[in-house]
Amino acid sequence: MRFKTRKERLKHRLENETSGEDIEKLMEIFDYYEGNNLKTIEKLSRKKKIFANAINGSLRAMITAHGPITKLLIGSATKRVYGNLLQAESETKYRFSFISYILGMITFIIGLFVVYLLYK
Repeated sequence: MRFKTRKERLKHRLENETSGEDIEKLMEIFDYYEGNNLKTIEKLSRKKKIFANAINGSLRAMITAHGPITKLLIGSATKRVYGNLLQAESETKYRFSFISYILGMITFIIGLFVVYLLYK
């Protein structure tokens, strides 16, 4: 018997190993942790893209300022890449904290509105 997904293979193996005892509960636990893993992978891939763009930008700036990168100019390229990575890291932290701040304020305003409607 061939199973199409990883989840089907896992469920089949769990049924064989545990003789079918409470497989649905185990699958719920698996889904919870698998969801967390996928969110982490997505978050890391977003950061990777941001850092890759920062490196590309710094190398372009280096080539524009000095021409081709040679052994003599490698220090300048290193400084530019490092500076852009620091800047990209601070921007990602700011971006995510700003978004969470806005969502928090919207939630607070909605909460005040609900309280106003309840005690009106």
